[in-house]
Amino acid sequence: MVKYVLFGQQVIFDNPAERNFDLQYACWTAVQDAQTMFSSWYDNCKRIERVINDYKSIAGKMIGDLAYEPLYKTLIQYDIYDVSKDTYWRQCADFSETEEALQVLSQKYHAIDQKKAEIENYRAARKAGRGRWQGGGFGFSGAIKGAAMAGGMNLLSGMAHSAFNAVGNAGTSLEASDAKRSLYGQKATKDMLFEAIVQDMFAFFGEHSELINERRPGSIRNVFDPERAAALFENAKNLPDKRKALLVQAITLCPWSDELVKYIFVNYPEERKPISALAQRFHVDLSDKLEALLEREYREEDRSSEAAAQRAKQRIRAIMRDYNITSSPTLDKLESDCLARICKGYENASVDTCFAIKQSIH
Repeated sequence: MVKYVLFGQQVIFDNPAERNFDLQYACWTAVQDAQTMFSSWYDNCKRIERVINDYKSIAGKMIGDLAYEPLYKTLIQYDIYDVSKDTYWRQCADFSETEEALQVLSQKYHAIDQKKAEIENYRAARKAGRGRWQGGGFGFSGAIKGAAMAGGMNLLSGMAHSAFNAVGNAGTSLEASDAKRSLYGQKATKDMLFEAIVQDMFAFFGEHSELINERRPGSIRNVFDPERAAALFENAKNLPDKRKALLVQAITLCPWSDELVKYIFVNYPEERKPISALAQRFHVDLSDKLEALLEREYREEDRSSEAAAQRAKQRIRAIMRDYNITSSPTLDKLESDCLARICKGYENASVDTCFAIKQSIH
């Protein structure tokens, strides 16, 4: 359970709510990792046939590595010891979305082959039904010669039809090949396949939560509502007299909202410590806002005087302690400027001067 005081009001997230958020965050992180893995795999496939052949395997591996393995290990945190890995997999794994995506892709692929086959069959039918050259017409004395000519023309006619069919079929194959390359290269194909994995990943995390609550009722509870929080936030910005109360309600419903947390941090200096603590717990990155605070403490007049720089350094260090900041580009710049002043002219310094510079650096 964590507690914060914002605008004089307590904001409390009990353990089941915290667990719910942590599970959501783990799911978001898994999806991000899956996107990197999937994109690398897809780009390395090069051909749509390989995508079709290996898609189920890569989907199973990603959900296995990013959901099944890490989540199963957490069951002991809830004192759940009687669920085998096989039982857990059967209850939580659902590949209905990836199965459907693969079916859609396979249908598109086979439609290309079907079109190619239809065109080739049409050409074969034309070849079988073509007209033949007839002999005669030369008189009896030229019958033999006419027959020979007719045979030659029939032969040439067959060769021509065969040649045209071969070229046509080759063209159809090239068109099919181009269509398959296009199917592989389309962003929509890649997006559809990845989105299916994401949906099955969400389903796995959802089934994991249900399994825990079935065995240990009330262990995980969703108290959040990002849509309501967004509405409260928008109204807070437009209603000054109700703003603080609405902001508290909004942060209770969606403590991971970057825009909401940063709005409070920037506009209410007196609330910065509790809101930064909340931000750290719910993975909101305030580093840019905190760095802006530190930058204001290192003013232009502090850059030319060692004594002024040291006072600025003390102010910066105090802020860093207050907000649990471990490093800062502003502090690095201050230190660098100090060293530049101390070491000024070292290129032509004597041994004694170099020793004095060394002592100053220490």
